[in-house]
Amino acid sequence: MPRHSITESRVQTVIHRLADMVLRLGSVNAVAQGLSHALGDQGGRIYPNRIHGLLTDDPSRGVNTATLELLEQACAAFQPEAPSAEWVFSPDAIRSMVAAHAAKLPRREALATVADELGVPVGVVAATAPESAKPAAAVQQDSRLIPDWSWQDDAVEASLKSLSQGAIKTGLIVPTGGGKTRIALRIALEWLAAQEPSRTVLWVTHRHLLKTQARRTLHALMRESGLGSDEATQAFERVHFAMTSNLSGTLASLGDSLSLVIVDEAHHAAASSYAPILNLASVPSLLLTATPNRSDALPIGIDEIAYTITYRELFRRGCVIEPVFDPPEDMPELDWRSPKGLRDLADYLLERTDTDFAKPLVAVSLRERAENLYEALLEQLGLRDSHPLVSDDIAFVHGDANSRGLPTPGEFLDEFAARPAGILIATSQLVGEGFDDPSIDAAVITYPSSSIGHLMQVAGRALRAAPGKSSAHVVQVHRSPLEYHFEQRWLYQDISDALRPALVDLTYSSPADLEVQVRRQLEEHHVSGSIAAKLLEELRTVSASAPIHLMLTGLPYFGGVDDFEAHASWSALLVTPTERHRFVHVFNELSSRTEDLRDQTAWLSQRLGRMTSSQHLRASYANLVPATEHARREITGTPYYGSESRGYRPGRNTTWLKYVTFTFAPAVPSALEELFADSYNRNPVLAQYVAQPEKWRSALRLELPIHGSEAFLLDTEQAVWLNEQLSELDRTLAASSRPRALIDLEAWRVAIDRCPLPRRVIEHIEQLLRLERREQHLLTLDAEPTAKAAK
Repeated sequence: MPRHSITESRVQTVIHRLADMVLRLGSVNAVAQGLSHALGDQGGRIYPNRIHGLLTDDPSRGVNTATLELLEQACAAFQPEAPSAEWVFSPDAIRSMVAAHAAKLPRREALATVADELGVPVGVVAATAPESAKPAAAVQQDSRLIPDWSWQDDAVEASLKSLSQGAIKTGLIVPTGGGKTRIALRIALEWLAAQEPSRTVLWVTHRHLLKTQARRTLHALMRESGLGSDEATQAFERVHFAMTSNLSGTLASLGDSLSLVIVDEAHHAAASSYAPILNLASVPSLLLTATPNRSDALPIGIDEIAYTITYRELFRRGCVIEPVFDPPEDMPELDWRSPKGLRDLADYLLERTDTDFAKPLVAVSLRERAENLYEALLEQLGLRDSHPLVSDDIAFVHGDANSRGLPTPGEFLDEFAARPAGILIATSQLVGEGFDDPSIDAAVITYPSSSIGHLMQVAGRALRAAPGKSSAHVVQVHRSPLEYHFEQRWLYQDISDALRPALVDLTYSSPADLEVQVRRQLEEHHVSGSIAAKLLEELRTVSASAPIHLMLTGLPYFGGVDDFEAHASWSALLVTPTERHRFVHVFNELSSRTEDLRDQTAWLSQRLGRMTSSQHLRASYANLVPATEHARREITGTPYYGSESRGYRPGRNTTWLKYVTFTFAPAVPSALEELFADSYNRNPVLAQYVAQPEKWRSALRLELPIHGSEAFLLDTEQAVWLNEQLSELDRTLAASSRPRALIDLEAWRVAIDRCPLPRRVIEHIEQLLRLERREQHLLTLDAEPTAKAAK
């Protein structure tokens, strides 16, 4: 059947008519109901997805002739009850909003922002606020970004630095589609390059599909490396891939050669099968995951997160496609027990693949459901005169069988990945991890789940970039708060995200900068003067580079919704390292509640103790309790007085809680950053530098025995003393014969009667004696002659 691009004038006429109806009636669902009613019993039904498909403002979309004619017929027959002067959304207001955002953003981002704020399809906004003639340069600016994968280099560097500290369990958190397998294998190869040839890396996973994927990725890295065949083979053989079911035997066979363990999909590491590796006392571990929070809240053993990146940042860099969250499909008659009971879902999938989906993944919870939906789709496809898909394009797979009769799920998925279009029905456990088919452009999730992490992994299968792929859709038959989690970062081993606090991430370069930024947050949120003053006083007692958080808790607001962000008042609680344990305990307990506290004072007293010296802290906690209770009401849709003033958007963060994280990112000379790049104590030492840059004359780096280094800053006395000693040693050793060099060096150590430096600098002074290597260990921080002499 012929298809029409949405850029055709005939289709544009329908689009503008539909956009006008949405503005008058307030939603696509209301328009679909009105159009269906206008057609009558004999005319057919207009599904909301047909309208959504035309209102995407995506020129790559199309519509078939039958659907276009049906919409034209329905639009002609429909007469809205509301007179033309009444609008749910004012066109003039929309045009003003677009103009305001377009002053700061590219047009497509401005349209998307307004559509998001109003809760309407972006095509409605585009049709209402048409653009004047746009030069070719502007068109290019709106196209999808060339992916920027440079952050992967940062992830490799940060992970190696963390691992160099010794037997530490380092976390690497990268969302689905971000390439965490590739990053981890790059880490493995760089780690091995710094080790003796006998040393090995162990890659651990719990599924054969993940093991196969990792081995393929390593092969690809070897091809890209430019190494000769012998070198590549040797490097490949030093990475061992093992299943959790055979860990004990693998560890025994590797013995003392094991230098690093990499755990794939580490959110499973709370299981007892991982104990043999997580209990290793002398070997560092890298734990990889896209979803570090478990639904059962069990810890997975990470000591330190070396690197994490959010979906929001991956969208900004163009590495994955930002999803469209379609309205949840309400199918009250859905019955999984037979193909007949699945007719509505099958029709929905065929409609979407006829209009805007190319290759959806349909995730189901049970194996028999996969097969029943497969049968229903084939039956409904046979009733259609034409459809872009044929029966071979529809397939199912689960752990025991697949529609092609192939021996393993992996073989089936490899074959189906080669198809440019189709409908894949799969059990969620099979495709939630390790499934990589970039041509998937929609994820349809058909089951409820308490694990947001699992739902995000399944949804993330649709976000990978691929040639010709311009959009990704996430559809839920049962609503879960996925939008919030794709928008915000993960709260690994941190506060609960049950109440969906808005997350703000800021960096500071010095204690003074931290105070400025905290003060700005307090002022912008109109925190009372007494609480703000005490909080800033407390902030000054915190050591530089310490992890700092600010919990902002909403207060009642009854003004206009448009003025909420500018005028609402908040309370605040400073989460310092000493306060963190108590705060996390209190906040997480409040987040887990399903009803309000009857006696807030008594409840808080039990958890806070007397706190006689911190009455302002008690007041901050007292304001936290009602804020969490209002957040719960907001998220669950429970009415409360003043809710209409706050502008809450369902599926997104609450308007009652904001959690601001301040991360130390010192502004230091690039040479100093480079010198201390692999130092385990880098942050606290750089914090010392930032606090008093005029105090330090030299920077010193000592290599540690296996990997990494220790950083030192030297003041004037220390720098002068070290320079004098190095000059003396240079003269002594230049005059020594080679057999006496070590004897003369030890004699120098024994003769030292006063040393302003740590003794270990003297013990490892050899690292500073070879002139060609001295610049790798010693850096001058000013132009004083005594410092220059060291070089």
